[in-house]
Amino acid sequence: MESKPLGVALADETALHAMAPQPPLWDAIYQRIKSDIITLTLAPGQPLRESQLAAQQGVSRTPVREALRRLAYEGLVQIIANSGAIVSEVSLRDFLEIIRVRELLEPYVAGAAIDAIGAGKLAELSREFRRIQGLPRGEEAYRALNEADSALHAALLDAAGNRQIQLIMENLNAMIHRFRYFSAARVFDDSIVEHLAIIEALQAGDRKGAENAMRRHITHLRENSLKML
Repeated sequence: MESKPLGVALADETALHAMAPQPPLWDAIYQRIKSDIITLTLAPGQPLRESQLAAQQGVSRTPVREALRRLAYEGLVQIIANSGAIVSEVSLRDFLEIIRVRELLEPYVAGAAIDAIGAGKLAELSREFRRIQGLPRGEEAYRALNEADSALHAALLDAAGNRQIQLIMENLNAMIHRFRYFSAARVFDDSIVEHLAIIEALQAGDRKGAENAMRRHITHLRENSLKML
């Protein structure tokens, strides 16, 4: 089969990219606001004024309104009739309910992942947690820990291969990320040790050990975070 000249191939690729459906404008705004809420850049209870957000993003109020509706559906924003929107408070009830779901599901996920998660991935995650362990405490270290935490749990979900559990956890993901940022400073050292214990059990092929290490991690997270809420 005759190959196309490079210039023609690049032009074809550019044309295909231009024809591909682009995400709606509100989605980009939703992602930015969501990130700011999860990382606590936007504090619980902070007003979210459509006109101000639209001016900051250089858009009309319509995509901002759609983004806020989506965030309200996920529980990150509260829309108050005739008053506008505010960042949702960190609710003790939400926290306890999500922790209970995690206690029920994630030990199983850790055990189920043991046959499919790659040794290379586990080694990579172990190196990252140990690197973070040596960082000075501060915003960079907390952000790095949250990213490594998310990466490990996502890798376990993928390896476990249970689509229904993946859907449940994806639905809770934004709230879980928010709780991670909220508690990062308090649980920093314990969290690294606990995640390394999960990884080491997986590397040893110890299914029950991985399940128990995950269970201990979530239990300690609940106990430490309750002291802050």
